[in-house]
Amino acid sequence: MESPSKLPMDVLGYIADTLGAEIDTRLIPSGIPNGHAVQALKMLCLTCKFMVAVCRRHLFAKISLSSFSSLKRVETLSEFLLSHPIIPTRYVKILYLDTSRFFSPSDYDLLQKLCGSSSLTSINISTTIRSPAYWNTMPEQKKSAFLSLFQIPTLRHLALVKIVNFPAAAFSLCCGLTNLVLHEMSNLAPPAPDNRMHRPKITTLVAWHSIGEVHNTIAALMNPTGHKKAEKIHSIIAFAHLQDASVNIETDTEGFQTCKLLEEAVRLEKLHIQAYASMKLLPGIFSSLAANPHPKLRYLKLDFGFSDGDCDNAFFNGLHR
Repeated sequence: MESPSKLPMDVLGYIADTLGAEIDTRLIPSGIPNGHAVQALKMLCLTCKFMVAVCRRHLFAKISLSSFSSLKRVETLSEFLLSHPIIPTRYVKILYLDTSRFFSPSDYDLLQKLCGSSSLTSINISTTIRSPAYWNTMPEQKKSAFLSLFQIPTLRHLALVKIVNFPAAAFSLCCGLTNLVLHEMSNLAPPAPDNRMHRPKITTLVAWHSIGEVHNTIAALMNPTGHKKAEKIHSIIAFAHLQDASVNIETDTEGFQTCKLLEEAVRLEKLHIQAYASMKLLPGIFSSLAANPHPKLRYLKLDFGFSDGDCDNAFFNGLHR
């Protein structure tokens, strides 16, 4: 190999970026990069000292505190990152957290350090065990650490998986969020009535996916004050910029709130609806879509599981222009 002085830094950067892209395409579901792709970057670091700084932004772009890894291994990672503070504050872009994991003191110190990050854009909080995590019984220190991460100014993508009774008010901390994924988030806890929203806290959301069993999730986000009808709804999230949405409807209340959401989402381009509620609510959903004076919808997928009779043609009248 030629000496480092004869290889321009932009060429070295291109090599590292190519390997970094390979890591992105081989990411496995747990958030841990494919070992072979990572190993290539590690070997590249050994070629010359200049490559260490170039490769570091890819090697540490994603970190995971998971139960899949041994406690000792993750503690070693946390201690290493704490001893090199520029890494968690400048290079980490995606963070995977496992709610079922025991967090050590060094883990909490690392999460606190990440709160000062200028690079972190994506957080995924989930569990690696089959049963869900219960927010109300989670250690206070762990809950506080999670909520502190929500306040990172650069956070754009948030995914929450299998957490029961998660407080809807916590989303008001993510003011710059553009992508929100809620997977099997049962019984989202609405804010207290005295925490009435004077205006939406999240106004930048472009993609929202509510997947699996998500009892009361839509209602808690769309109607945080607990009132089902009559007064103007001040939701936590403004859906005016929403372009891509997946909605799971399981109750009449969720169907009513979905109608309100679709009336507000005037820029919606892609929509996937799973409905298991009463069939009588669904024509209202279609009417809400048809009410948009300048529709941009280009993709619509409907998954229905009716419980009170078969569907007839009149069911789709709301979609006719």
